[in-house]
Amino acid sequence: MIGTDLHNAKDENGIFYVRELYQRALDKGGFVTFHFTKPQPNGENTIAEKTAYSYLIPNADDLWISTGVYKDTLEPYIDRSLEELLSFFSKSFFKTVLFSIIFILIIIPFIFIFYRNLIVGVQGIDANITSFFNFINHKTKNVSTIE
Repeated sequence: MIGTDLHNAKDENGIFYVRELYQRALDKGGFVTFHFTKPQPNGENTIAEKTAYSYLIPNADDLWISTGVYKDTLEPYIDRSLEELLSFFSKSFFKTVLFSIIFILIIIPFIFIFYRNLIVGVQGIDANITSFFNFINHKTKNVSTIE
């Protein structure tokens, strides 16, 4: 392709991939996805989806560079990594849910006991203060003692 003008080259979907790559290079770098000829090990060529990145070379008078990778080349690696990630997240999710349920089952009774004791204590103080002020205001002749 050396010496070939690819400015008007487009893929089967009508994407002018060289123009797009050039525009991304001018925009401080970027990705373009398009279909391109892929050589096969048996010598044949197929059309495959390719994602390329282009970048403007600084101080090089409008020169840019691009590199790309075919999607089907990466799929086995992506699938394997995706399976590992999904397995990790499903195990983590199960552990988190289990831990949360156990935590709630342990903490809720403690919270209930704490607030019940707190309320009983406050009610006792309230009853004794009411009894004391009833005695001071001569509403009763006895003062209950704090128990």
